Amino acid sequence: MTTVSVSGLTTNVPTAVFADSRLLKQDTNQNASCDTVGANSPVLGSCNQNAANNVNNGVPKTAVTPETTGTLLVKFVCNIPICATSRSVIIISSANAQPDILTFTVSGSQLVTLDPGTFAILVISVIGQDRSGDCDIGTIKAGQHLTCTIIAAP
Repeated sequence: MTTVSVSGLTTNVPTAVFADSRLLKQDTNQNASCDTVGANSPVLGSCNQNAANNVNNGVPKTAVTPETTGTLLVKFVCNIPICATSRSVIIISSANAQPDILTFTVSGSQLVTLDPGTFAILVISVIGQDRSGDCDIGTIKAGQHLTCTIIAAP
């Protein structure tokens, strides 16, 4: 405190000003989903001091398990009438392909899981076909996602 004398009056002037925190609205949500601290709320339950509101619920983050397989999306497109009466069989030759034999009579798609390594695709059909994407002999890595499109042609 500093004492100031003005024309015979003496007063104390504070050198620091403090606010009553109970009167201030502390609306800091901190971009989290937690209770907003209000004028009558205790600070103890705020986002920063409550472990249940922290990311991972206060539990240390664990490592992500790496992928061990790859996927091959096989698409079969047939817009000609013969597809309704003729079956097309697609064989996926690879170590542990799941599934390894696909059968289509109309347009459709199937996701195949492959172990890393070399794969080949064989189409058995009375219908001719055009191929695009990863439809021949190829290599797939763990975590890799490939697509093969087979289009029936007269």
